[in-house]
Amino acid sequence: MIERLWPTPGHRTIGSFSDLTLYADALACASDSNGITAALLKSALAPRLRASRHVERQALSTVRSVLEELEAFGWLSRQDGLPELRYALTAEGKAALHTARQADRGFLRLLASHMHAVYTIPGWFVDRLWAINPQSGEVIIPAPEREWNASATSRAEGKWGPELRQETAAALRRVQQANPTAFPVSVDDWVDAVSQAWLHVLTRKRRKPTAGDDALPWSRSGLSLAMRMAALRLLFGAIPYGSAAADIAIDQPLSVKTFKPWCPRLQSLELVAYTDWHPFVVGRLLFPTAVFRSRGEAFFEELSEIRHPDGRRLFLHQPSWTALRERFWVNLAEVYQRVTQVTGLRYVSLFDVRDEVCRRLRISPSLFDRCLGFALEEPHPATGWQLSLETDVPEDQRAGGRLERRPVSVGGIRYTIIAMARLTPA
Repeated sequence: MIERLWPTPGHRTIGSFSDLTLYADALACASDSNGITAALLKSALAPRLRASRHVERQALSTVRSVLEELEAFGWLSRQDGLPELRYALTAEGKAALHTARQADRGFLRLLASHMHAVYTIPGWFVDRLWAINPQSGEVIIPAPEREWNASATSRAEGKWGPELRQETAAALRRVQQANPTAFPVSVDDWVDAVSQAWLHVLTRKRRKPTAGDDALPWSRSGLSLAMRMAALRLLFGAIPYGSAAADIAIDQPLSVKTFKPWCPRLQSLELVAYTDWHPFVVGRLLFPTAVFRSRGEAFFEELSEIRHPDGRRLFLHQPSWTALRERFWVNLAEVYQRVTQVTGLRYVSLFDVRDEVCRRLRISPSLFDRCLGFALEEPHPATGWQLSLETDVPEDQRAGGRLERRPVSVGGIRYTIIAMARLTPA
């Protein structure tokens, strides 16, 4: 029985944005003696890339969320008595801005601590992954086959039926074949939860009324949404699946709306890694790159401000290049060869290779980038491999959700495809 609960979050909602560089930029803008308003910040923020998408301007709602969160962290304070809501930098905010200007990773560690203090979710989420799968923390949220859509017959029936039930059960089988411990839910509980969530999708209120039938419930996107809603209820509710007691003092820690920004945020903070486009998994793959321990171990970096209710501290898996070098090269080559066998191509998606290497080594995508940078600096004879990276964006990476994949960046250059060749002894 769980005796200690994660505390109720000080704030329940977060902004829909996932670009953590907005925090430092907002602090810099607020450093002016006159402070900052949402309108001023919106006009001051420079265009930027969000994954592979160019964002010319941030929405006003996004800018307001950034300012509200910085206030919650204690880094901004509201200036009262003004006609327009204005924020000023606090003493803690000035210290945070100094940290941001000195070290990117130092600022990320500071952000992780403050996000956990305000929202509770960062530490709880890491702990919940390990609770779901004590062997590795790896969790896979099922999704329909990539080309799946309901047939005209199912659409005509207009209700949950055998075809939807069959694909839902098949999605669970695919996940449990990939990793039997990554989604420990019975097929009956799963199908029942998805059918209820799908009914919610079917009967939801649409933002913009349109003529004709609603295609979403019968599409892959609609069934994927129902599966995600069901998985969050089963695995990420207050009471862990299969348990009789809650582990957090809140009824619904995550919703589909908050789950969406939390995943990329936690990945940027190097607490969790995730992907919806793993080359050998259909669904969202999540795994922790941090763990709660009673004492430190080699290759783990402590975040002492984030503690489990039982007193254990949070440690990020941060092995050095020297410690990781041999395993990195071995896994990079093995994964590359496996992907080329599936695709039949010499140049393959670096994102696909990155995601599987990170999963095998339990490292964050940010650490993968750093390791790849070290690998590129090594002379070919010393590694036994010739490594080639390119910046061309393949056709299948230019549309839809694939544009949201986290880029691989080394030395300020964003690479997208990789080729490797084994060197023969002279």
